[in-house]
Amino acid sequence: MRAQEKTAADLLTEVGHALYDGAEDWPAQLAAALGTKRETIRGIRRGHTNYGPGHPFFDTLLALTERRVADTVRARDAVIDWLRQHQPEGSKPVLPSPAAKRSPRPRD
Repeated sequence: MRAQEKTAADLLTEVGHALYDGAEDWPAQLAAALGTKRETIRGIRRGHTNYGPGHPFFDTLLALTERRVADTVRARDAVIDWLRQHQPEGSKPVLPSPAAKRSPRPRD
């Protein structure tokens, strides 16, 4: 028997907490980012909305998470670049190696 699988509610909660750093109002923030009503998020979390993996809602959720990854990588790279430009001459490097700067691989 397979371990209990995540429900849509479990997935939504996990993604919401990850994207909004565990903020108490993450459902409202996620609804706004997805262009949907907070009631839609609430319905999925409570199991009242019967959205399956083929529903466009999850395509939009995936696109949002992928944009956040790209935005986060750009922000990290901006911090690294700024630190490199402003690091005192002759000081010991405190920045990640170039290998750590690599962006995540795009999805196939």
